[in-house]
Amino acid sequence: MADIITVMNLGWRYAAPGGGGEPIQGLRDASCYVQQGALAGVIGPTGSGKSTLVKALAGIIPHCTNGSLNGYVRIADMNVKSTTVSDLSLRVGYVGQDPRAQLTSPTVAEEIAFPLENRGVEPDEIEARVDDVLAMLHIEDLRERDTATLSTGEMERVAIGAAIAGEPDVLIVDEPASLLDEEGYEDLVNVIDVMRRRTRMTAVLVEQDTRFLAQRADAVFLMVNGEIIRRTTADIFTRERSLLESVGVIVSDQDATPLVIESDEPDAAGNPAVVFNHVHARYADSPPSEAPQLDDVAFAVQQGDFVAITGGNGSGKSTLTRLINAELRPDRGQIVVNGVDVASRTPVQMAQQVAVVDQHPADMFCAQSVREEIGFGPRALGVDDDEVARRVNEMVRLFDLYDVEDMPAGALSSGEQRAVALACALVMHAPVLVLDEPAAGLDHRLKSRLLNTVARMNQEAPRDHRHRRRRSDPTLLFACGPARPRPPRLVRPRAREWTALPRAAARAGRACRFERKGGGAMNGQFHVPATGWLHALDMRVKLCMTLVVVVLCSVWGNWMFLAAMLVVMHVMLLTDHVPARHVGRLWAVLGPLCALVAVIMLLSMNAYGTGVLWQLGWWRVTSQTLMMCLVVVLRVAGIVLALFLTLFTTSHADWVRGLTGLHLPLSAARRMARAVNVVPQWFAIFRERRLMRA
Repeated sequence: MADIITVMNLGWRYAAPGGGGEPIQGLRDASCYVQQGALAGVIGPTGSGKSTLVKALAGIIPHCTNGSLNGYVRIADMNVKSTTVSDLSLRVGYVGQDPRAQLTSPTVAEEIAFPLENRGVEPDEIEARVDDVLAMLHIEDLRERDTATLSTGEMERVAIGAAIAGEPDVLIVDEPASLLDEEGYEDLVNVIDVMRRRTRMTAVLVEQDTRFLAQRADAVFLMVNGEIIRRTTADIFTRERSLLESVGVIVSDQDATPLVIESDEPDAAGNPAVVFNHVHARYADSPPSEAPQLDDVAFAVQQGDFVAITGGNGSGKSTLTRLINAELRPDRGQIVVNGVDVASRTPVQMAQQVAVVDQHPADMFCAQSVREEIGFGPRALGVDDDEVARRVNEMVRLFDLYDVEDMPAGALSSGEQRAVALACALVMHAPVLVLDEPAAGLDHRLKSRLLNTVARMNQEAPRDHRHRRRRSDPTLLFACGPARPRPPRLVRPRAREWTALPRAAARAGRACRFERKGGGAMNGQFHVPATGWLHALDMRVKLCMTLVVVVLCSVWGNWMFLAAMLVVMHVMLLTDHVPARHVGRLWAVLGPLCALVAVIMLLSMNAYGTGVLWQLGWWRVTSQTLMMCLVVVLRVAGIVLALFLTLFTTSHADWVRGLTGLHLPLSAARRMARAVNVVPQWFAIFRERRLMRA
């Protein structure tokens, strides 16, 4: 059977954001082939290049995106480089990660009819095809709806409908499972099956949720760091499960325990953080004939609760979350957050009470870099610079943003943008945290870190002497898709019922206990967050200082000078405000190492010198031997401490900036910065895997 998609040695580099810096590598020597009528899945961790690859198939790259392309892409007998996007769209249907960007018509029926009108299809046939598409996707009731009033999940269905209306030869859908509820995803699966039988359509799905691909895919491409490292079939999900999990791909289990929904009746004796009192809400542009977005909603969430809000596409989850921070106003009813009537506050005033991440994180960004973006909220609320720096470093570590912390957030992949938006919310330390579809676009690794973090925030909050929740306890609300469509419901997961959320949530409580017993978080670098003078010093200056100390310790044999160097370096760390516990941990390793060196020297130099202090058989200790051992031990300690003087005070971004300042290419600087921290990264991976097995 002939290949309908051919990709050979494809490389793509995004143009440097803002016109400065170096281009960003999106694809590296990618090659793959898809036969006509096949179902191909593209999987991989967040930021691995999946969306970049399918954009190249649809012609968005290189025709609508700035950058440089090399290699060869052919789809449906068209060379992507030499074919316009409009010509490609006649045979290739594409649905991206943000369906809002694709909807251009005022109503749903007109949106689905639009590609048919462009093809010159007769009006009667257009009407029939629109009816057929609406029926296949079970969205007949949306036919005359204004597209601006749709929920994100409903927009995704409409965008899929517009893509399949023209019966394309190839359908490309980027992460549909992150936006569709279970019924919507089943409709998509059925549509793909029907059109593959009817027209031999080829389908390419980019997914984090691999359930469907594991059962139906004819070809699977695994991407890591812009490369396709596996071109295989669906048996990769059983044959190489450990590989997939190690890079962050979710391998679905079929025996997941269903989540039991508890009563949502408020606890009268509790201390409510969020109260909805018979709230009614309707968008201003919704016609009166349509049902309101929220109708007589009443519930209470207690201080410190960890609550999930579930419901199908269009059930009102996002509307509910936007009401909590005063972004929307209800038509009737009252909303109270931590004793404050939301109707009397603006969204800016509510920012001190509620941190919200909505479904479109790109709408939140306003700063020049990821670090500035994360620190913007706390700084606007008057948090001091030292605390802001500490919180930002914690978030960069949590979401593994070292490689992109100096880039504009808008230039990142959708999954990375969501990670930055989540970091912006968590860094606020607000009493109420509201996350709308927080796991969409995140790989298994980042989902685990997110859920572990919010669970730790929820579980480690202090209690009073009666074990009740304090007012300062964080209250967490998740808006997430359900197992099947239903009106929005409150879910308070019990201890043994975490498994219906993403699998990492099942381990959240154990992860918190593991980190407390294990003695710290998983850093992934030697750098200790602080704002002292050594941290502010240029990395190149610190590197020169370290080299000078290493040379002096290596050539100078005076023990008093070496001891003085140790004292001076300890004073430097002390004045830089590096916490003493980090220096103590260093000596916990360095002390036994120095003792081992001393023992080896004493055993190997038993005949050195004449002034015998102690003798046991053939082995004797002389004053010269002791002095030599002292000098060598001080040398080792001085060299190691000099190295860690730089490692403790230089972040990943500082290494990259300093190395590029030495005229190294950005890619080489990033590799060297990672190599510097290879040991803590290995320990972080080891501890995280151990945590996941706990």
